Amino acid sequence: MNDFLTFARTAEKIGATAKKLEKVALLKNFFATLSPEELGPAALAFTGRPFAANDGRTLNCGWAIIKEALLGVSGVKEADFRSTYRRYSDGGDTAQALLQDISEHEPWPISKLPDF
Repeated sequence: MNDFLTFARTAEKIGATAKKLEKVALLKNFFATLSPEELGPAALAFTGRPFAANDGRTLNCGWAIIKEALLGVSGVKEADFRSTYRRYSDGGDTAQALLQDISEHEPWPISKLPDF
């Protein structure tokens, strides 16, 4: 079973390189570790589109929802969140800074992505 943390780390490596062949290799190596039940949801998640192109649904998961989730998980106060965001000016970097000291990791199977 692969968990979402492995997916996220793979995505981070893919985002860190501009080399197309390296991106393909990283994705290929990740996909090779997946079960058939995990492969479809993982491939769909890597497209960045949770629904088919002809499906009008959207996630409606804006910055306010993400911020509230980060505040809840990290336990930081609003002022500390704002200070951290001003330091990085990037949502992903802010989330990483807020969550880096949280050592507990509860595996979340990629196969559950469609249920999300």
